[in-house]
Amino acid sequence: MSYDDAAESDFVALDMSSPLDIDAHVALVPPGATVKGMQFQALLDECARRGKPIAGRRYLGFRDYPGTELVELLVLTAERVWPDVPLREGLRRVGRIAYPTLRESLLGSVVFKAIGNDIPRLWSLIEKGYALSASSGRARVLEHRDLEVIVRLEDMYSFVDAWHVGILEGGVLTYGSEPDVRIRKLGPTAADFRVRWSPLPGEGPASRVR
Repeated sequence: MSYDDAAESDFVALDMSSPLDIDAHVALVPPGATVKGMQFQALLDECARRGKPIAGRRYLGFRDYPGTELVELLVLTAERVWPDVPLREGLRRVGRIAYPTLRESLLGSVVFKAIGNDIPRLWSLIEKGYALSASSGRARVLEHRDLEVIVRLEDMYSFVDAWHVGILEGGVLTYGSEPDVRIRKLGPTAADFRVRWSPLPGEGPASRVR
């Protein structure tokens, strides 16, 4: 699929102040959908790192856990760590730790090691990265240009226009560049994203998004 200049206006800036219906998102979770425990544990670790620990929970990296539990823990983390911003913005910030978490995992390090510090090569593995993390949802690249990529996410019940925005931003930030993400919603669980990036002066790859 090609995106010409006429389609540029279809991609809009993100409104992170708009409200979210949590119950509606829980209802979007397909029966039997699971997510790897490394993403759950990363949320607990982030809360603890910021002095807002969540007690009584522990997750094993490559064990599968229910998708409904992910939705609940995403909201809890965003509200606990960033209580003074809109929930959608909090979920976006939470999303920025997802790619570094996968990249630093045992399996992820094998898959993404070949990228080095090359952001363009990251997008060639985005479909595999999403497949490693969860049983539901699909990511694919529709178009790739210099310093720009069009990514389509489908069947993403976990806040496609909030958490997944942060995931894409986190991938760019990990390699020391500044992301500019615009979105074209296709439905409650699907969207196209135009991701552009520019190198940050003096910045190199980071192992963790702060």
